[in-house]
Amino acid sequence: CHNAKNMYNTTNFYIRQVYTGLTQEKELQPLQKEVLDNIHKNIGKMNDTQLLAYQKKLEKEKLKPKEEQKE
Repeated sequence: CHNAKNMYNTTNFYIRQVYTGLTQEKELQPLQKEVLDNIHKNIGKMNDTQLLAYQKKLEKEKLKPKEEQKE
């Protein structure tokens, strides 16, 4: 439960930092720079993970009978 709360708070922190960093006219704050750098460094891995999950979902869907498959 505590780990889930930490993950939730970290996610919200990242969202706030990215949003304010990309919408304000001022120079980025150090934490905003750090968050954006982390995202830039890891976006490839994140995209690969998402693509793999999507492909697995498609394969699993193909195993279902035709009338039960989602489009």
